[in-house]
Amino acid sequence: MTKPNPISRRLVPLLLDWFAVNARDLPWRRTRDPYAIWISEIIL
Repeated sequence: MTKPNPISRRLVPLLLDWFAVNARDLPWRRTRDPYAIWISEIIL
């Protein structure tokens, strides 16, 4: 496995912070049901 480069080390936490603040509440993010997740992928 390769080591993450310096850009990745800085970018990943920034993206995760942004997502925590700005993520929309979508139904398939609240379930672990594989069928519901699969259906959401098909619809999108």
